[in-house]
Amino acid sequence: MKLTIDQPKLLQALAAPLGIVENRNTIPILGHVKLTADTGLTVTATDLDMEATTTTDADVATQGETTVPAKTFMDIVKRIPKGKQVQLDCTSGNLRITAGTLDFTLNTLPAYDFPVMASDSYDNTSQIEADVFADMLNKTKFAMSAEETRFYLQGVYMHNDDAGDLHMVATDGHRLAKMTHQGNVTVSSVIIPRKAVMELVKLMEQADAPVTLETSETKIRVTGDGFSVVSKVVDGTFPTYERVIPSSHNRTMHVDAKEFSAASASVTVVSDDRTKAVKMSVAGDVCVLSVRGATGEAKAEVAVDYDGDAIDIGFNSKYLAEMMAQANGGTVTVKMSGPMDPAKFLMDDTPGFVGVNMPLRM
Repeated sequence: MKLTIDQPKLLQALAAPLGIVENRNTIPILGHVKLTADTGLTVTATDLDMEATTTTDADVATQGETTVPAKTFMDIVKRIPKGKQVQLDCTSGNLRITAGTLDFTLNTLPAYDFPVMASDSYDNTSQIEADVFADMLNKTKFAMSAEETRFYLQGVYMHNDDAGDLHMVATDGHRLAKMTHQGNVTVSSVIIPRKAVMELVKLMEQADAPVTLETSETKIRVTGDGFSVVSKVVDGTFPTYERVIPSSHNRTMHVDAKEFSAASASVTVVSDDRTKAVKMSVAGDVCVLSVRGATGEAKAEVAVDYDGDAIDIGFNSKYLAEMMAQANGGTVTVKMSGPMDPAKFLMDDTPGFVGVNMPLRM
């Protein structure tokens, strides 16, 4: 294998696959990426549950393939100046990397030992705009659970409703985020694992064309211009989330997300509680955010447009801030009932979003 490639192209081709490679592996080749030189350069990485492939242009003199230690290879490429051409030459079990006066040699492992995920057939195939797909993942991923015992919540649940609309939902039992897309996108009902969600978001942000979405009961594949990601889905049943979303309310608050988040962050400085609890007292056109901790007390007022009787309700300030962040600085509508009832959050600039936060006892 012998080729020449621009440093920025090589760096970009390595970025997505590298996110899959685990720092510690009991199987040495899983710490490698596979390099395939054909009409261009293809980079592949896998952890046996997920596989990512990127393809980029390269001047290929000799076709072939090999594998190299992923992290070390990336560190080398990062240190090569952006304007340089990089030469990759694999012979006698080594990969030589040269660029100007820089010269590196890495030990390799045979490409035929590199594991390949089985290419199962998929039940549903659709196309979706990359920015739409990225937005749906971005605005739900913050609510994914991090608890290993609740593995079925460690991802984003993607499915269609009876009307054919596409939904993505995530929850950790304390808050919930849901995005809806009204379009002709048909999928199998799957839970996309956390790791796949995070890697897909990175790739979607670079894509500028529709991507192909293929799903089955066991796998998901997303293919775009120059990349492909295949992942096993979570083998579990997502809870019936619809009953958690409040269907009625008697209090409605409209507030600027940036002002609210800034005030909440300020008062939680004195909090010594693990949950960083903040009390929200709403009456008239003012919302008072307050915290009492061992080191002192803090209060901040935020102007709101409020309809309903006065209420005192407590929330985890971190969860509240992450919910407000989905508004991109716009106006948020908070629908509430009682002080111990879940609150529903709607974003004026994102009509497809619905969020739910469970209150805390204050």
